[in-house]
Amino acid sequence: MWLRSLAPPTMTMAAIPNCLLGLIQLFIFAIELRWFPGHGGYRIDHIASLRWNFLLEAGEHAVLPPLSILLSSLGFWTTAMRGMMVTVEGEDYMMLAEATGIKSGRLFFDCGLRNAILSKFQDSVIDYLRVVRALHEAGYTGYICVEYVWTEWEGCNEVDNLSETVQMRDLLRTVDLS
Repeated sequence: MWLRSLAPPTMTMAAIPNCLLGLIQLFIFAIELRWFPGHGGYRIDHIASLRWNFLLEAGEHAVLPPLSILLSSLGFWTTAMRGMMVTVEGEDYMMLAEATGIKSGRLFFDCGLRNAILSKFQDSVIDYLRVVRALHEAGYTGYICVEYVWTEWEGCNEVDNLSETVQMRDLLRTVDLS
């Protein structure tokens, strides 16, 4: 499968620090291939403005830095997903799906990858009770502020912020800090 060929390069990217990856990209894309400029945010002889030609030029200068961060984080994500897939492959539902004759590609994407991604996102959830307890144990006596960010992405704006705020208040009241 073509996805297996992506694992080694992306895992290699995880091992390279962002600053070194940035220098490698700068050497390849700016010096050798001359696709991107090699320094600065825009050319010295240009004046910053909101004209299209300046914005396009500034955009050229802004490609390589986020690209190095993206590639290295993609490497870490691939490594974590590979570990999650190994765990998911041993689950009973995967063995049952394989025994029923589901094709390997469909088994990988529909059963394995979907559940591995779910596990990965579940690991990213913040445990507020643990955070509050750790702050208390460290002697913190200040305030805690949680900010909600309103976004128009994949139904995130359908969250009822008022009820979530009340739930957070109730959750924090249950913390035994004695």
